[in-house]
Amino acid sequence: MTQDCTLEPEFRFWGSCKCTCPKPDPDIAGIGVISSFMTSSALAIVSTCLYLMIIRSGLDPEDSFNPIDGWARRTFCDPFIGFLTKAECIKSRMDKIESTIFSFVLSLADMQLVTGIAMLSAAIIKLHDENDEIAIYHFSMVTNLAWFSSTVHLLTLLAIRTKAIGSMKRQYRRKWPGQKASLRHRRARAVIGWGGDLIVRIISMLILAALLLYCSYVSGARECTCVWFVLGVYWTIDDRAQFHKSWKEYVDIENENNAKGFGQLVPILLLGMPFLQGLQTYSGRFLIDIQNGPDFELTGRFK
Repeated sequence: MTQDCTLEPEFRFWGSCKCTCPKPDPDIAGIGVISSFMTSSALAIVSTCLYLMIIRSGLDPEDSFNPIDGWARRTFCDPFIGFLTKAECIKSRMDKIESTIFSFVLSLADMQLVTGIAMLSAAIIKLHDENDEIAIYHFSMVTNLAWFSSTVHLLTLLAIRTKAIGSMKRQYRRKWPGQKASLRHRRARAVIGWGGDLIVRIISMLILAALLLYCSYVSGARECTCVWFVLGVYWTIDDRAQFHKSWKEYVDIENENNAKGFGQLVPILLLGMPFLQGLQTYSGRFLIDIQNGPDFELTGRFK
């Protein structure tokens, strides 16, 4: 199955890169890695949109700085939240649901940063290691996934910014049953309390941006990948399918479809972390409500 993969001498390569047949690397372009990135990105988009629908619905007055935002809120947010809150069991828990969804979004955003930095760092290390090598296809796949992950992370920042420092829209917001009024000094204390977390996230974002720019410089990309979610998914899957189709006669590239490797199972298992974080937040709010209830004594027992 092996054949001569040597190209013409006019082709230029990075550093001491040798033109050889690409080897399957399921830890980079395996079906498990691709699936986990796509799933986490889809969950981040859905949960962020749901969170924004909850906090943007019921504004009074309904006017907005942006007429498109006002139209979207009246057309989608208010009817959707109104439909959900028809059930009393959901309406009475909307405050907990809002906190749970935000915790879920925050966990997904952190996971996007960590996985993006990890993959880019591994690709750059392989690029400069004389005893190791990385195929152009795998290097491009890492860059595409990291760009895709970073653009999705930008969407989650909208929810994080609204939660941390508030929104430009200062209208009256809908209050859910059991939700207490939020004062400015409480919000300020919350922002100060998040200082360490925000600094770490800002540094991580800068590191991810620097690694992405360097990889774009190495690959000679003149334009960044389109930020549209659908095109990002299509190009990532299509590039992988076209590469497998082109090289299946030369190397056993189908090994990348085997999801039994350790490097592919770990990203899939990491998808459970946001759900655990959301469950922990919901359980914590539930215990706080019980302790603040009228039938709960200082001894921690019900009357």
